[in-house]
Amino acid sequence: MTERPNDMNEYTHLLDFLPHRNPFLFLDRIVSFEASTLSAEGMKTYSFDDVLLSGIQAGRTPAIIPAGLLIESMAQLSAVLGHFVQQDRTKADPPGPAGPGYLVAINSFDYNHPVCMGEQTLIQARVTHSFGTMLRSSCMIHVADKICATAELSFQTELSIQGDGPD
Repeated sequence: MTERPNDMNEYTHLLDFLPHRNPFLFLDRIVSFEASTLSAEGMKTYSFDDVLLSGIQAGRTPAIIPAGLLIESMAQLSAVLGHFVQQDRTKADPPGPAGPGYLVAINSFDYNHPVCMGEQTLIQARVTHSFGTMLRSSCMIHVADKICATAELSFQTELSIQGDGPD
């Protein structure tokens, strides 16, 4: 698998690998990539300063992060990981910006413990199956020693279009 750039943990470098921008980028940084296990870890701290989260459960303590945003965090980390898996397949060097990638299925999702505003999450993703341009990942979100959510996601890492479209 292609080694990640040394500055992959920088927020600005994430922008090269995901089409998302603030406030829809739900990764703060990549912590690690393991080529041998096709896995990655990332971090996200949901804060009261996030524009998208400003109205969530106003006045309720603690403010709980919606499950959909946790799924999106796992999907974004999986997409970055999938990009490097595809780069390895095509032997592209150096790895460049990601092509189109799409979350196509949430195969399973378990919400075990709430994630509250201000908590730092550790997001883990591991590619479990690969078939053509489709990848399946197994993901987890931890806060401290608690597993807060798990998911199995399927996504397409690049779009193949056959034939000529209408003019």
